[in-house]
Amino acid sequence: MDHRQLTVPLSIVAITLATTAVGQDYTPANDFYDLSEMPETGMYPQGGAKPGSGGSGPPAGQVEIETEEVTVGPAIFTVNYQLFENFDALPDDVIYEREPLQSFENTDGNSHYYEVVLVESMNVSWVQAAILAESEGGYLASLTTPEENAFVFSLVDDDKYFWQFPDDYTSDSHYRIKIGPFLGGVRVSDTEDSLAGWQWLSGEDWTYSNWAQNLNDGVIDRDPRDNTQPNGSGRQNVMGFGELNVPVPTWGDYWDTVAQYGERGMPSGYNRGFIIEYEEMPN
Repeated sequence: MDHRQLTVPLSIVAITLATTAVGQDYTPANDFYDLSEMPETGMYPQGGAKPGSGGSGPPAGQVEIETEEVTVGPAIFTVNYQLFENFDALPDDVIYEREPLQSFENTDGNSHYYEVVLVESMNVSWVQAAILAESEGGYLASLTTPEENAFVFSLVDDDKYFWQFPDDYTSDSHYRIKIGPFLGGVRVSDTEDSLAGWQWLSGEDWTYSNWAQNLNDGVIDRDPRDNTQPNGSGRQNVMGFGELNVPVPTWGDYWDTVAQYGERGMPSGYNRGFIIEYEEMPN
């Protein structure tokens, strides 16, 4: 890949969310797993139809899939889908685009480099994304200041990077919230406190956070429930931009099973990309 560099000054123009209210009817879906009944590990029996697949429930005669433990930074994940060691090893059905490098000087005076990876096939999980980032000498973006957060979000402030729950995907439709690109935060805690144990893959201190807050305004946040993040209570242990109804620079916590590789049903959702951060210009 031919990396092109674009230097962006420290001063970042404030990002303003502007959208138009759109009427939306929500119809509960049938024959989908209720996510509230899933085990604490985030793993669940594979099943449930993909949007547009026409099927429902677990595939007939599905065999149990062997699991393996995978260490990513400070966390250990139980994975039951195939993982690939680098970009060259990805199969043809993983369709992605690596975008040009962008540089940013943070408030500490250090310049880092950021690469957006758009995954059009929506089958790269957070664990897989972290492995790919490490194979390139980087890590999933770890956002430690408001300025860095605003800059990185400016690279993905477009609907093409955000996957939206359709009305008929789960039993409550999730009110069409969006899952955005993966970031490098991971939760390592054995408590039910959703705020406890978050760490950056970079090893930087977790001194800044920008979790989504409940708005219930019918536009940016159409979910009538309290959507303040994180709210996974130990079951949603990775994170990225999103969790509202338009692309937002705030964060949501997600299941590590989002966008896992394979043709099995994934009721925990899909994802359309991730951001790699490099401390030095990669070769």
